Amino acid sequence: MGDTFDKITEFRDLNATKSKLELMSDLVAITEATDKEEDEESYLFVVKPVNEDEDDDEIDIWQGSIKTMTRVFERNIKKLSNSVEASKQDVKAIVTMQAKESEAKINAISTKIDANKAAVDAIKAAVDAKIDAKIDAQSKETQAAIEAIKTEILAAIALQTSKQATKGPKIAFEEYEEKKE
Repeated sequence: MGDTFDKITEFRDLNATKSKLELMSDLVAITEATDKEEDEESYLFVVKPVNEDEDDDEIDIWQGSIKTMTRVFERNIKKLSNSVEASKQDVKAIVTMQAKESEAKINAISTKIDANKAAVDAIKAAVDAKIDAKIDAQSKETQAAIEAIKTEILAAIALQTSKQATKGPKIAFEEYEEKKE
């Protein structure tokens, strides 16, 4: 009902002119033209505006305010949808590019880490070799000291044994008893 009222009020002037023309068309049949040639040379032109956004089968003189708003909303939604899709493609391209850049940075860092690891391994091997050399040198020195102490002990034992052999077993036993007390 609201659309019908809107249609009538919106096209009030057009409907008034159209009604007048229809009335004049009916009256022409009643009133006879004086000159037949003048009647044949008269024309009536009807002009209707065509909206380029609408399809040919949807063209109507008046669509109603609800239908007009619906079409406007549909066009705006379509524009927004296209805009969102374009933005989505842009964001996807940016994210892809950033992912590739991040991957390249990660690969560069991994390469540096591998190079540093190799350097650390080389330093560790050098330190291990120096430690092993020092341990070997200290081990040889310790072994030489042990051998020297062994030699001294053996010499002392030999000296002690030779003293006891010259004193005899009884004297050695007496010395043993004195030390015991």
